[in-house]
Amino acid sequence: MANFNYLTLILFIHSTQYGMKYASTRSLDSTTSLYSFPDDKKQTPLEGAIERGLTEVVYELVSKNPTIVQEKNNRACRMTAQMNDMAIMKILLAYGANPLDKPKKGFSALELASSKEIKALLDDHLKKQNEKA
Repeated sequence: MANFNYLTLILFIHSTQYGMKYASTRSLDSTTSLYSFPDDKKQTPLEGAIERGLTEVVYELVSKNPTIVQEKNNRACRMTAQMNDMAIMKILLAYGANPLDKPKKGFSALELASSKEIKALLDDHLKKQNEKA
């Protein structure tokens, strides 16, 4: 799987492509969320990795700090649903993304799902969650 080199790469791409004033190569073990480094588009490193389809980077980011999946009303999950990326969606769901979360004015990942496959994956995930409860 990915390692620190992938994290450094995504933060470098993130900082140079979107005009971020600085890049961070902080350890993922830091208590500060990686969401604390938005760019000028208010896009986080996780969102940048999702947008570029960097599955290994997404895995590395969420496996080291699972709470970033649930921040911003699961924005990462909603982005992934729209982009139709099954591999990344499976990672996000495994680390606690909730496909029903949505902002005050907006839609959930389930509502934004762009394909039947993503919608089926989200439905199956919700059914399994309900069975556990």
